[in-house]
Amino acid sequence: MQATIDYYKILQLHRGAGREDITAAYRRLCKLYHPDINSSPDAGELMKQINTAYSALIKNHGKTDTGARATLDLTAAIRSAETYFSSLLASDFLKAFSFVSTHDKRYVTYQSFCDWRRAVGKLFAMREFSVKLTGGAFAHKLGDGRELPAVTLTISISEKNSVTQMTERYAVRKLVVLEPGGWHVFLGYHDLSEIARVFENLSAQQEHGEMAKHWDEYCSTKCRDLNMLNLRGLLSAASPELYRYKRYKQQMTVACFRVKPASASRSFDLSPEYVEVAARTITESLRETDIAAYLGNGVFAVLFVELKKRHADLITQRIVNRLKSDVHKSLKMSIFAECNHMIFDGSELAAQITKCSKF
Repeated sequence: MQATIDYYKILQLHRGAGREDITAAYRRLCKLYHPDINSSPDAGELMKQINTAYSALIKNHGKTDTGARATLDLTAAIRSAETYFSSLLASDFLKAFSFVSTHDKRYVTYQSFCDWRRAVGKLFAMREFSVKLTGGAFAHKLGDGRELPAVTLTISISEKNSVTQMTERYAVRKLVVLEPGGWHVFLGYHDLSEIARVFENLSAQQEHGEMAKHWDEYCSTKCRDLNMLNLRGLLSAASPELYRYKRYKQQMTVACFRVKPASASRSFDLSPEYVEVAARTITESLRETDIAAYLGNGVFAVLFVELKKRHADLITQRIVNRLKSDVHKSLKMSIFAECNHMIFDGSELAAQITKCSKF
Protein backbone atom coordinates (compact mmCIF):
# COMPACT_ATOMS: atom_id res chain seq x y z
CA MET A 1 0.00 0.00 0.00
CA GLN A 2 1.41 3.40 -1.01
CA ALA A 3 2.12 5.80 1.86
CA THR A 4 0.21 9.07 1.95
CA ILE A 5 2.34 12.00 0.77
CA ASP A 6 2.52 14.87 3.26
CA TYR A 7 2.46 17.95 1.04
CA TYR A 8 2.65 20.29 4.03
CA LYS A 9 5.87 18.62 5.14
CA ILE A 10 7.38 18.97 1.65
CA LEU A 11 6.68 22.73 1.69
CA GLN A 12 7.79 22.94 5.34
CA LEU A 13 4.40 24.27 6.45
CA HIS A 14 2.09 23.73 9.38
CA ARG A 15 -1.34 22.32 8.52
CA GLY A 16 -3.00 25.61 9.43
CA ALA A 17 -1.17 27.46 6.66
CA GLY A 18 -3.27 29.71 4.47
CA ARG A 19 -3.09 30.37 0.73
CA GLU A 20 -0.59 33.24 1.15
CA ASP A 21 1.62 31.08 3.39
CA ILE A 22 1.57 28.25 0.83
CA THR A 23 2.54 30.58 -2.00
CA ALA A 24 5.29 32.25 0.06
CA ALA A 25 6.76 28.85 1.04
CA TYR A 26 6.68 27.67 -2.58
CA ARG A 27 8.52 30.76 -3.82
CA ARG A 28 11.10 30.46 -1.04
CA LEU A 29 11.82 26.80 -1.87
CA CYS A 30 12.02 27.55 -5.60
CA LYS A 31 14.81 30.03 -4.87
CA LEU A 32 16.67 27.30 -2.99
CA TYR A 33 16.11 24.17 -5.09
CA HIS A 34 15.32 25.19 -8.67
CA PRO A 35 17.80 23.38 -10.97
CA ASP A 36 18.82 26.70 -12.51
CA ILE A 37 20.07 27.76 -9.07
CA ASN A 38 20.88 24.53 -7.25
CA SER A 39 23.46 22.28 -8.92
CA SER A 40 22.72 19.29 -6.66
CA PRO A 41 21.82 16.11 -8.60
CA ASP A 42 18.70 15.75 -6.44
CA ALA A 43 17.46 19.29 -7.14
CA GLY A 44 15.38 18.31 -10.16
CA GLU A 45 13.50 15.54 -8.38
CA LEU A 46 12.99 17.68 -5.28
CA MET A 47 11.65 20.52 -7.43
CA LYS A 48 9.10 18.13 -8.94
CA GLN A 49 7.90 17.22 -5.43
CA ILE A 50 7.68 20.90 -4.50
CA ASN A 51 5.64 21.69 -7.63
CA THR A 52 3.31 18.76 -6.99
CA ALA A 53 2.83 19.72 -3.34
CA TYR A 54 2.11 23.33 -4.23
CA SER A 55 -0.44 22.39 -6.92
CA ALA A 56 -2.21 19.95 -4.60
CA LEU A 57 -2.44 22.33 -1.64
CA ILE A 58 -3.60 25.31 -3.72
CA LYS A 59 -6.18 23.16 -5.52
CA ASN A 60 -7.60 21.74 -2.29
CA HIS A 61 -7.12 24.88 -0.22
CA GLY A 62 -10.82 25.69 -0.06
CA LYS A 63 -11.60 22.20 1.30
CA THR A 64 -8.67 21.68 3.65
CA ASP A 65 -7.64 25.09 4.87
CA THR A 66 -10.95 25.89 6.57
CA GLY A 67 -10.79 22.77 8.67
CA ALA A 68 -7.14 23.32 9.62
CA ARG A 69 -7.75 26.89 10.66
CA ALA A 70 -10.86 25.90 12.60
CA THR A 71 -8.81 23.33 14.45
CA LEU A 72 -6.18 25.91 15.31
CA ASP A 73 -8.76 28.64 16.11
CA LEU A 74 -6.64 31.71 15.36
CA THR A 75 -9.29 33.89 17.01
CA ALA A 76 -8.37 32.23 20.31
CA ALA A 77 -4.74 33.24 19.72
CA ILE A 78 -5.79 36.87 19.35
CA ARG A 79 -7.95 36.66 22.49
CA SER A 80 -5.02 35.29 24.49
CA ALA A 81 -2.79 38.16 23.39
CA GLU A 82 -5.54 40.67 24.19
CA THR A 83 -5.97 39.19 27.66
CA TYR A 84 -2.22 39.29 28.22
CA PHE A 85 -1.93 42.98 27.32
CA SER A 86 -5.16 43.87 29.13
CA SER A 87 -3.67 42.33 32.25
CA LEU A 88 -0.49 44.36 31.82
CA LEU A 89 -2.61 47.48 31.36
CA ALA A 90 -4.38 46.71 34.65
CA SER A 91 -1.06 45.80 36.36
CA ASP A 92 -2.46 42.31 37.01
CA PHE A 93 0.91 40.64 36.56
CA LEU A 94 -0.24 37.28 37.93
CA LYS A 95 -2.92 36.96 35.25
CA ALA A 96 -0.55 38.23 32.54
CA PHE A 97 2.09 35.69 33.61
CA SER A 98 -0.47 32.90 33.25
CA PHE A 99 -0.62 33.70 29.51
CA VAL A 100 3.17 33.45 29.08
CA SER A 101 4.29 30.30 27.28
CA THR A 102 5.37 27.26 29.26
CA HIS A 103 8.63 27.30 27.32
CA ASP A 104 9.38 30.84 28.57
CA LYS A 105 8.66 29.82 32.16
CA ARG A 106 11.64 27.48 32.02
CA TYR A 107 13.81 30.61 32.05
CA VAL A 108 11.59 33.38 33.44
CA THR A 109 10.26 33.34 37.01
CA TYR A 110 7.13 35.16 38.11
CA GLN A 111 9.27 37.47 40.27
CA SER A 112 11.58 38.45 37.40
CA PHE A 113 8.51 39.00 35.20
CA CYS A 114 7.01 41.36 37.82
CA ASP A 115 10.33 43.19 38.28
CA TRP A 116 10.59 43.66 34.52
CA ARG A 117 7.07 45.02 34.09
CA ARG A 118 7.34 47.36 37.12
CA ALA A 119 10.65 48.73 35.82
CA VAL A 120 9.16 49.35 32.38
CA GLY A 121 6.06 50.92 33.93
CA LYS A 122 8.10 53.55 35.76
CA LEU A 123 9.16 55.02 32.44
CA PHE A 124 6.40 53.99 30.04
CA ALA A 125 2.78 53.82 31.20
CA MET A 126 0.62 51.89 28.75
CA ARG A 127 -2.57 53.73 27.80
CA GLU A 128 -4.15 51.55 25.12
CA PHE A 129 -3.36 48.82 22.61
CA SER A 130 -4.80 46.89 19.70
CA VAL A 131 -4.03 43.42 18.33
CA LYS A 132 -4.03 42.43 14.66
CA LEU A 133 -3.25 39.10 13.01
CA THR A 134 -0.16 39.50 10.81
CA GLY A 135 -0.21 36.21 8.90
CA GLY A 136 -1.31 32.59 8.88
CA ALA A 137 -0.25 29.78 11.18
CA PHE A 138 3.18 28.20 10.88
CA ALA A 139 5.44 25.85 12.81
CA HIS A 140 7.79 27.63 15.23
CA LYS A 141 10.90 25.72 16.25
CA LEU A 142 11.97 26.12 19.87
CA GLY A 143 15.53 26.03 21.17
CA ASP A 144 15.10 22.43 22.32
CA GLY A 145 14.13 21.30 18.81
CA ARG A 146 10.37 21.01 19.41
CA GLU A 147 7.95 22.64 16.98
CA LEU A 148 4.74 24.38 18.02
CA PRO A 149 1.93 25.88 15.93
CA ALA A 150 2.34 29.66 16.05
CA VAL A 151 0.98 32.92 14.65
CA THR A 152 2.51 36.39 14.48
CA LEU A 153 0.46 39.30 15.81
CA THR A 154 1.09 43.03 15.43
CA ILE A 155 0.50 44.93 18.67
CA SER A 156 -0.05 48.68 18.33
CA ILE A 157 0.66 50.33 21.69
CA SER A 158 0.12 53.84 23.05
CA GLU A 159 2.28 54.76 26.06
CA LYS A 160 2.93 57.89 28.09
CA ASN A 161 6.61 58.67 28.52
CA SER A 162 7.09 59.78 32.12
CA VAL A 163 10.17 61.81 31.17
CA THR A 164 8.77 63.80 28.26
CA GLN A 165 5.14 63.61 29.45
CA MET A 166 4.23 62.87 25.83
CA THR A 167 2.16 59.99 24.49
CA GLU A 168 4.15 57.78 22.17
CA ARG A 169 2.79 55.22 19.72
CA TYR A 170 4.64 52.30 18.22
CA ALA A 171 4.07 48.74 17.03
CA VAL A 172 5.72 45.45 17.95
CA ARG A 173 5.36 41.96 16.56
CA LYS A 174 4.56 39.27 19.08
CA LEU A 175 4.63 35.50 18.63
CA VAL A 176 1.77 33.44 20.12
CA VAL A 177 2.25 29.66 20.29
CA LEU A 178 -0.22 26.82 20.76
CA GLU A 179 0.69 24.61 23.72
CA PRO A 180 -1.31 21.82 25.37
CA GLY A 181 -2.91 24.40 27.68
CA GLY A 182 -3.95 26.72 24.84
CA TRP A 183 -2.46 29.75 23.09
CA HIS A 184 0.27 31.58 25.01
CA VAL A 185 2.43 34.64 24.38
CA PHE A 186 6.02 33.76 23.52
CA LEU A 187 8.50 36.19 25.12
CA GLY A 188 11.74 34.66 23.89
CA TYR A 189 13.82 36.16 26.71
CA HIS A 190 16.28 34.12 28.76
CA ASP A 191 17.15 36.84 31.28
CA LEU A 192 14.46 39.36 32.16
CA SER A 193 16.45 40.47 35.19
CA GLU A 194 19.09 42.06 32.95
CA ILE A 195 16.44 43.99 31.02
CA ALA A 196 14.77 45.09 34.26
CA ARG A 197 18.10 46.49 35.50
CA VAL A 198 18.43 48.56 32.31
CA PHE A 199 15.04 50.17 32.89
CA GLU A 200 15.75 50.64 36.60
CA ASN A 201 18.91 52.55 35.73
CA LEU A 202 17.02 54.72 33.26
CA SER A 203 14.37 55.37 35.91
CA ALA A 204 17.03 56.37 38.42
CA GLN A 205 18.42 58.89 35.93
CA GLN A 206 14.96 60.29 35.47
CA GLU A 207 14.43 60.68 39.21
CA HIS A 208 17.64 62.72 39.42
CA GLY A 209 16.36 65.02 36.70
CA GLU A 210 19.15 64.29 34.24
CA MET A 211 16.89 63.36 31.34
CA ALA A 212 14.49 66.21 32.06
CA LYS A 213 17.40 68.69 32.23
CA HIS A 214 18.49 67.79 28.71
CA TRP A 215 14.99 67.61 27.22
CA ASP A 216 15.36 70.71 25.05
CA GLU A 217 18.55 69.30 23.59
CA TYR A 218 17.00 65.83 23.29
CA CYS A 219 14.21 67.05 21.04
CA SER A 220 14.45 70.57 19.59
CA THR A 221 11.44 72.69 18.67
CA LYS A 222 11.95 71.94 14.97
CA CYS A 223 11.85 68.20 15.67
CA ARG A 224 8.66 68.57 17.69
CA ASP A 225 7.07 70.48 14.81
CA LEU A 226 8.03 67.65 12.47
CA ASN A 227 6.83 64.95 14.89
CA MET A 228 10.29 63.45 14.43
CA LEU A 229 13.22 62.74 16.74
CA ASN A 230 16.70 64.22 16.54
CA LEU A 231 19.88 62.14 16.76
CA ARG A 232 19.76 61.87 20.56
CA GLY A 233 16.12 60.81 20.38
CA LEU A 234 16.87 58.18 17.74
CA LEU A 235 19.67 56.69 19.83
CA SER A 236 17.36 56.52 22.84
CA ALA A 237 14.51 54.96 20.88
CA ALA A 238 16.91 52.44 19.32
CA SER A 239 18.07 51.04 22.68
CA PRO A 240 15.67 48.04 22.64
CA GLU A 241 16.62 47.23 19.03
CA LEU A 242 20.33 47.40 19.88
CA TYR A 243 19.69 45.01 22.75
CA ARG A 244 17.90 42.59 20.39
CA TYR A 245 20.75 42.95 17.89
CA LYS A 246 23.28 42.04 20.55
CA ARG A 247 21.18 39.14 21.83
CA TYR A 248 19.70 37.72 18.61
CA LYS A 249 21.79 39.31 15.80
CA GLN A 250 18.71 40.63 13.99
CA GLN A 251 19.82 42.51 10.89
CA MET A 252 19.33 46.28 10.73
CA THR A 253 20.07 48.93 8.12
CA VAL A 254 21.21 52.52 8.73
CA ALA A 255 20.11 54.98 6.03
CA CYS A 256 20.56 58.73 5.60
CA PHE A 257 18.55 60.82 3.15
CA ARG A 258 19.50 64.33 2.01
CA VAL A 259 17.26 66.80 0.21
CA LYS A 260 18.02 70.25 -1.16
CA PRO A 261 16.64 72.56 -3.85
CA ALA A 262 17.81 71.42 -7.29
CA SER A 263 19.31 74.86 -7.96
CA ALA A 264 21.10 75.18 -4.60
CA SER A 265 24.86 75.27 -4.20
CA ARG A 266 26.73 73.12 -1.71
CA SER A 267 25.99 75.65 1.05
CA PHE A 268 22.26 76.35 1.33
CA ASP A 269 19.44 77.13 3.75
CA LEU A 270 16.57 74.66 3.52
CA SER A 271 13.20 76.32 4.08
CA PRO A 272 10.83 74.87 6.72
CA GLU A 273 8.37 73.92 3.97
CA TYR A 274 10.91 71.59 2.32
CA VAL A 275 11.71 69.95 5.66
CA GLU A 276 8.06 69.47 6.58
CA VAL A 277 7.13 67.82 3.29
CA ALA A 278 10.26 65.64 3.32
CA ALA A 279 9.69 64.58 6.95
CA ARG A 280 6.08 63.65 6.20
CA THR A 281 7.09 61.67 3.11
CA ILE A 282 9.76 59.72 4.97
CA THR A 283 7.50 59.00 7.95
CA GLU A 284 4.66 57.77 5.73
CA SER A 285 7.06 55.51 3.78
CA LEU A 286 8.29 53.64 6.86
CA ARG A 287 7.00 50.65 8.76
CA GLU A 288 5.80 51.22 12.30
CA THR A 289 8.89 49.50 13.69
CA ASP A 290 11.41 51.76 11.88
CA ILE A 291 12.90 54.82 13.64
CA ALA A 292 13.43 58.16 11.89
CA ALA A 293 15.15 61.40 12.93
CA TYR A 294 16.02 64.81 11.47
CA LEU A 295 19.73 65.65 11.74
CA GLY A 296 19.49 69.16 10.34
CA ASN A 297 20.63 70.80 7.08
CA GLY A 298 18.24 68.68 5.02
CA VAL A 299 19.56 65.31 6.28
CA PHE A 300 17.31 62.61 7.75
CA ALA A 301 18.43 59.36 9.39
CA VAL A 302 16.42 56.14 9.51
CA LEU A 303 17.11 52.90 11.36
CA PHE A 304 15.38 50.11 9.44
CA VAL A 305 14.69 47.23 11.84
CA GLU A 306 15.04 43.68 10.49
CA LEU A 307 15.77 44.92 6.97
CA LYS A 308 18.16 42.72 5.05
CA LYS A 309 20.70 44.07 2.59
CA ARG A 310 18.93 42.77 -0.51
CA HIS A 311 15.85 44.86 0.32
CA ALA A 312 17.65 48.08 1.30
CA ASP A 313 18.32 49.28 -2.26
CA LEU A 314 14.70 48.91 -3.29
CA ILE A 315 13.21 50.59 -0.24
CA THR A 316 15.63 53.51 -0.04
CA GLN A 317 15.34 54.22 -3.77
CA ARG A 318 11.56 54.20 -3.49
CA ILE A 319 11.77 56.79 -0.70
CA VAL A 320 14.16 58.96 -2.75
CA ASN A 321 11.72 58.90 -5.66
CA ARG A 322 8.82 59.77 -3.37
CA LEU A 323 10.75 62.69 -1.90
CA LYS A 324 11.26 64.21 -5.33
CA SER A 325 7.66 63.60 -6.34
CA ASP A 326 5.99 64.79 -3.11
CA VAL A 327 8.00 68.01 -2.78
CA HIS A 328 7.37 68.91 -6.42
CA LYS A 329 3.67 68.13 -6.05
CA SER A 330 3.27 70.11 -2.81
CA LEU A 331 5.58 73.08 -3.45
CA LYS A 332 5.87 73.09 -7.25
CA MET A 333 9.65 73.04 -6.84
CA SER A 334 12.29 70.54 -7.93
CA ILE A 335 14.67 69.09 -5.35
CA PHE A 336 17.79 66.99 -5.34
CA ALA A 337 17.46 63.87 -3.14
CA GLU A 338 19.96 61.13 -2.43
CA CYS A 339 20.55 58.34 0.07
CA ASN A 340 23.42 56.47 1.67
CA HIS A 341 22.71 53.21 3.47
CA MET A 342 24.74 50.49 5.16
CA ILE A 343 24.09 47.35 7.16
CA PHE A 344 24.51 47.96 10.90
CA ASP A 345 27.77 46.27 11.88
CA GLY A 346 27.47 46.31 15.68
CA SER A 347 29.69 49.34 16.18
CA GLU A 348 28.52 52.48 17.97
CA LEU A 349 25.26 53.52 16.32
CA ALA A 350 25.95 57.28 16.58
CA ALA A 351 29.29 56.87 14.81
CA GLN A 352 27.77 54.77 12.06
CA ILE A 353 24.99 57.31 11.49
CA THR A 354 27.59 60.11 11.33
CA LYS A 355 29.56 58.12 8.77
CA CYS A 356 26.45 57.39 6.75
CA SER A 357 25.34 61.05 6.76
CA LYS A 358 28.54 62.30 5.08
CA PHE A 359 27.43 62.89 1.50
